[in-house]
Amino acid sequence: MSCPCKGCQDRTITCHGVCQKYQSWRQNRDDVNNWLIKQRPLASESAMRSTKKKIIRKARGWEKVGGEM
Repeated sequence: MSCPCKGCQDRTITCHGVCQKYQSWRQNRDDVNNWLIKQRPLASESAMRSTKKKIIRKARGWEKVGGEM
């Protein structure tokens, strides 16, 4: 569903605060976005630890060229 503002003849600079069509669309869009966020898989503790270690090694310059350690 696209935003109801596209092609709207009653559009003004401040209409988002009072337009019921926009507010209902925005609420629906927020609900969809929140549902999508909840569908993302959570990273495991092990995956987060290894990613953190990799970032620290790279920041300290411990990684050699070619990825060998």
